[in-house]
Amino acid sequence: INMSTTPQETQLDQDTDTKIEIDGSAIKRKRKYTIIGIIIAVILLTVIIVAVVTIVVQSNNTSDSSSPGTLSSSSSSYTITSETEFGVNIYSDDNTFSPSMVSTLINDEQVYNFRAFKSWGRPSSVTDILNTYASSGTSLLLNIEWGTAEWESSCSYFANLFNGYNFNIKVQIDSCGWPSCSNPTEGGFCQGNYDVSSYVSKLAECDSLLDTNVEFVIPWQNANAAASCDYGTVLQKAKSIQDSNGRRFSLSGTFYNFFHGPSIGAGVFPTDNINALYSSVQAQADQYASGLSLGLRVVETGWPSQCDNGADKGYGAASTSALCNYYSEAKEYSTSNDVMIYWWIIDSRDVGDGCGDGAWGLFNSAGNFKC
Repeated sequence: INMSTTPQETQLDQDTDTKIEIDGSAIKRKRKYTIIGIIIAVILLTVIIVAVVTIVVQSNNTSDSSSPGTLSSSSSSYTITSETEFGVNIYSDDNTFSPSMVSTLINDEQVYNFRAFKSWGRPSSVTDILNTYASSGTSLLLNIEWGTAEWESSCSYFANLFNGYNFNIKVQIDSCGWPSCSNPTEGGFCQGNYDVSSYVSKLAECDSLLDTNVEFVIPWQNANAAASCDYGTVLQKAKSIQDSNGRRFSLSGTFYNFFHGPSIGAGVFPTDNINALYSSVQAQADQYASGLSLGLRVVETGWPSQCDNGADKGYGAASTSALCNYYSEAKEYSTSNDVMIYWWIIDSRDVGDGCGDGAWGLFNSAGNFKC
């Protein structure tokens, strides 16, 4: 038997070998491209999974976070959030005030912070309005008075009220009450029937009853007003509370350059003086309770549209244009420090300072906004 191959068979074998080599190379390329494709798909799938997880986590954090300007009860420190620095005082419900003024300031002037006297810490048309606009960051600063009636001075009473409020809350815990002190803020802490030991106990009581996102405001006025009593013990108690639960603390005072200067012009907002006042607040903390973080609440300031027939008391005359300029500059006041400014006052009442009806209000007796 002839086992030799013909040229045609040899060529066939060579063509077959070549075909096998080509097919093998193609298979290798296909496998290579398949592996690359799988790697790309895995990378894309990983990116998608990471993106979805990130969105879910951010959504959960947003839904669980405190509203603007509040603290987390689990935090031992705080930062200022989106809360604006400007607010307006409301005194009482009578014929010079309408709750619609509050709505106007919120909707037209983007003013979301208010300070309340008299009955406005209790449920009312005003608290209803603040609840309605709570998502905008509305807030209310009110006094827990050092009074004789239980509802005036009991933190437990207010704790029950606050359960129905969705807006941010600040409480000034007064150091004395009527009639021993006529103005618990402007007279400073060390006036009337104050008692440091009792006040420290009051802070502890209120701290145990009120949610930690309620800011505590302590009467101060200025360093001189706080120098005549044991103010350091009060601040040390505040630091102890803040260290334990992160509660926000601030000191309060008033500033009327229309009456007391500085002489910087009619209706000019005293930015430099307010900044210096804040520095004094923090100096008090550094002196008496190192490490305590304090804010400044200038709870009354403003400029009258009329007083003594436009007479200049030495620091600039009253006029509507001066009032509106002061209002505009106070609203635009901006600082990286924890400072809030409250305009005195919303309506046209006579506040007993000698300037008469309609002097300080942002709204006139007809309920129209002056500016």
